[in-house]
Amino acid sequence: MVGEDLGTVPDEMRHAMAEFAVYSYKVLLFEKHPDGRFRRPEEYLRRAIATVTTHDLPTLRGYWAGGDLELRDRLQLFPDEQVRRHVYEERVRDRAQLLAALDSVGLRPQPGPEAEAGFSASVAHDVQL
Repeated sequence: MVGEDLGTVPDEMRHAMAEFAVYSYKVLLFEKHPDGRFRRPEEYLRRAIATVTTHDLPTLRGYWAGGDLELRDRLQLFPDEQVRRHVYEERVRDRAQLLAALDSVGLRPQPGPEAEAGFSASVAHDVQL
């Protein structure tokens, strides 16, 4: 059995999931430390199923390119310019942090400059490992 735990369930629920051996469903894009670093593989719960994205989140390519942010922009879903700017800046940091996370476990996408400039097949491959 798998229970969705995207960081919003109460601690009591997490304890119950562990007690009854319910696997925790984790999404890479949400699994970050307060300083923005992505969790390393060994930092996930032992009984966790991890995925890069889900049916209601952007694809990795869309996330990398910021397609979801552009859509929010077109639909005027940002409450103000300050929030809009913050979210776009956070995405730039997230891309850098994701590359750093891959690098920390020896999976830095090659060639480096291609991955730095934008999405590449090597980013997708290495994230899925």
